[in-house]
Amino acid sequence: MDMRVDLHQSLVRYLKRTKSKKILFSDFCHKKHINKMSERATLKKVVMTSTVVGYTYVLNENVSEMLITLQ
Repeated sequence: MDMRVDLHQSLVRYLKRTKSKKILFSDFCHKKHINKMSERATLKKVVMTSTVVGYTYVLNENVSEMLITLQ
């Protein structure tokens, strides 16, 4: 399976299971042991371009952090 799809599905599953429905991108990466910058960059790109899943994202001032919220 495509790494992007795999990472994205993992994020969506995580969002659906979490109680708060809001997560910081870095927290998700840390919990899932996504340490490679290339994987993080890929996942961030997928989150920002996905129209399939009902969530919103907000980039923080430093742009390296995102708050992702399930609708």
